[in-house]
Amino acid sequence: MRNLNEIRELSLAFPMRITVGPYRLMVMHAPRSAMAVTRRLYQYDLSQGLVWLHESLEGKQLARYFLKVVTFIIHKAAGCQDGCIEEAFTQSIAAGLVSFAQDNPRVWTWLNGLLGKGNKRSTDYARIAMGAPHPQFLVPTAVRIGDQVFKIVRLRHETAVRKSVDGYFGAAAKLIEVYEGLQGPHRAIVVMHELTHAIHNFAGLKNRDTRARFVQAQVEGWMRFAEQNPAAWMWLLATIREQADFEPVLRVA
Repeated sequence: MRNLNEIRELSLAFPMRITVGPYRLMVMHAPRSAMAVTRRLYQYDLSQGLVWLHESLEGKQLARYFLKVVTFIIHKAAGCQDGCIEEAFTQSIAAGLVSFAQDNPRVWTWLNGLLGKGNKRSTDYARIAMGAPHPQFLVPTAVRIGDQVFKIVRLRHETAVRKSVDGYFGAAAKLIEVYEGLQGPHRAIVVMHELTHAIHNFAGLKNRDTRARFVQAQVEGWMRFAEQNPAAWMWLLATIREQADFEPVLRVA
């Protein structure tokens, strides 16, 4: 089991370096007077490779603005902008967050410590994100998205092959299907993809909404998901880490 002091020390990680797709950035706490747009609590400059977060931010507010910057940059790297369809923004954030977690393990651990602030799971989130040993997590069979509950069921091999899909989201049926043969980070991407569809649906987004609205819905939606579904969130964290003793999707009822 990883040392708790090591996890706590990650809260002092400013300035920190992060990788988001092709971008290498330095993230800094900064006073408002040092920011180009003084009324904002965050800003970034990709040409300089710099991200500024206001020094007053802490806890979940710090997590929210950090995740907002990362999400904007993920979509920027993927070419998602105003006018792009919902499917593009969905795949962009699913693949982008899994890549971010793998490229930035220490920062991902720090972020998950912040996401758990205020509940008993904060240390668990950080430990699992760090890759600490853990009991097997069961594949979630249901998750809460806002005030809606979605069932997660297996998508059988024959259906997945026939339709050439790895997953499916049904808004009316409140159903998410995941191909039973998936493993490792690709499974995490597919599950996050379908859950993001549910987050977009709950937020009432249009198929060709603005990038700003997609970013806002995704940040708020995934932070709420981690709060409402602690076991499912740790399941995703463990899947991203590709832990060998992970419960296979084949066991989903």
